[in-house]
Amino acid sequence: MDLGIRGRCAFVSGSSSGIGRAIALELAAEGCNVAVHGRNKVRAEETAHAVEAQGVKAIVTIGDLATAEGCDAVAALAIAGLGAVEIVINNAGIALLKDNPVWSDIPDQVWVDSFQVNFMSALRMSKAFLPCIQKSGWGRFIQISTGGSRVAGILSEYGSVKAAMNKLTADIAKSVGKYGATSNGIMPGLIMTPAIEEYLRVLSKQMNWEGDMAELERKYLQMSPQSVPRVGRPRDIAAMAAFLCSPLAGYMTGVTFSINGGSGSFV
Repeated sequence: MDLGIRGRCAFVSGSSSGIGRAIALELAAEGCNVAVHGRNKVRAEETAHAVEAQGVKAIVTIGDLATAEGCDAVAALAIAGLGAVEIVINNAGIALLKDNPVWSDIPDQVWVDSFQVNFMSALRMSKAFLPCIQKSGWGRFIQISTGGSRVAGILSEYGSVKAAMNKLTADIAKSVGKYGATSNGIMPGLIMTPAIEEYLRVLSKQMNWEGDMAELERKYLQMSPQSVPRVGRPRDIAAMAAFLCSPLAGYMTGVTFSINGGSGSFV
């Protein structure tokens, strides 16, 4: 499907694997040039090669977005490599504590570190690319949040910080419309990525589950039934991200969409 974004230039943070990689490939299939970002050079280069196989330009940007210096360096590399960036996908993020502790057991520094990597990275990269969008007169900001931002007791430090990202999405939207730009967010439900596989293994120990990953997926769905009887896959999120980048979504802004298979745990 031609979404009308051929020739646009996109930056996708955390695109060396998982949801970010799927978004980079989806945008490439629509004809976008992509700045692939990650901290692992080998994986980032693999994604870039897959992007280039779609017949578009790809560049690799390696850096730690948990620091201001890292964000500045990555943004400079992306702009130097692509000339400008009009699509900003703030996907990078990680739950720092995988054992799902109670909020009161989480040390203060973990909250601070989570805020840096899961919120400040999106804020800084959005600010870094804003001049490109102002000059272009067109742009898209998309923040990848989490359904856990609305669910009590699930990865508290991660979900709480991503909830702040949902507010940032709305604030960006309010200010960038005059530049022909929109800002939207996506809250994925459970999407089968390496990080979620690790989460399911932790959950299986807490719940005394046994079996391979397919069996853990089945048991999770028994515990948290949903309308679509499967765990999501990265392309489920990538397809929505690509649509939000298109002119077809030009009247949508300031909204954070739940993509969760109808899960009662992530509504």
